[in-house]
Amino acid sequence: MRLLIVTRGKHRPWGAMDAHPSDGLFWSALLGGSTVAVLVTTPVNKRTIGRGKGHAVVHAHH
Repeated sequence: MRLLIVTRGKHRPWGAMDAHPSDGLFWSALLGGSTVAVLVTTPVNKRTIGRGKGHAVVHAHH
């Protein structure tokens, strides 16, 4: 989500990359990204470990 703010008469886009730790946008972007990461990786990790191909086994390939 990008917001448009006016700074000294100039329009500039403002998004999570411009947010500071004191802004709610910073924390909501951090929480949202972490939530998506956990929701995507947890089933993949469970499936991989269930098939006997956990990190220790796959680590030999890289």
